Amino acid sequence: MELYFIAIGVMVVIIFLTIAVFASLSGFFANFVIATKRPQFNKLIIAYKPAKGPYKDCGPAFIEVVKDVHANTRTVGIYYDDPNTVPSDKTRYVVGAILSMNGDPVDAESEKKLISNGFQIAKLPEIESAVTTAFPYRSFLSVLIAPGRVYPALTDYITRHQLTAHPFIEVYDKDDIFYIAPLDHQEKFYELVESLSETQSKKDE
Repeated sequence: MELYFIAIGVMVVIIFLTIAVFASLSGFFANFVIATKRPQFNKLIIAYKPAKGPYKDCGPAFIEVVKDVHANTRTVGIYYDDPNTVPSDKTRYVVGAILSMNGDPVDAESEKKLISNGFQIAKLPEIESAVTTAFPYRSFLSVLIAPGRVYPALTDYITRHQLTAHPFIEVYDKDDIFYIAPLDHQEKFYELVESLSETQSKKDE
């Protein structure tokens, strides 16, 4: 019986250490630096779909994007509303794929596939200055850990520096999740979700 409890204890320790190591590798203890600068991801051409609802439910939309693009294609999410002040069923976001950046040629093959599946194409404005940071992207757990660590820090930075930075853009690269909150040309990003506002207006009539 004593050996049984020792074995159980060892198993619990092993499981705990495994979880701790996996969480650490996924960025749970990662350091990240927030700065105001010109973002490295700029002049984006994206294929996207606008949506409204809880941000936590955007996963299937990303899966839809990934199945239509090359493995190394960067995906993007744009989040427009503060979930702390806007009801979750009214928060607006965009999910898509980056077809071109910084003047590079457009990925025509992915563009064709995404358009055929109902995605729209948009050319985002060139951002001169933004609040930015990057978080390690090591596993699916990184996607769950990052928001709880990054967004409170971004909000604190923006508040302390008295900045008006929005909306929040997430770019998923091979090894990192990049966060960009533009300080200029912000109104252009909201054109991507105008259809959602128009739909809501018709419902309210």
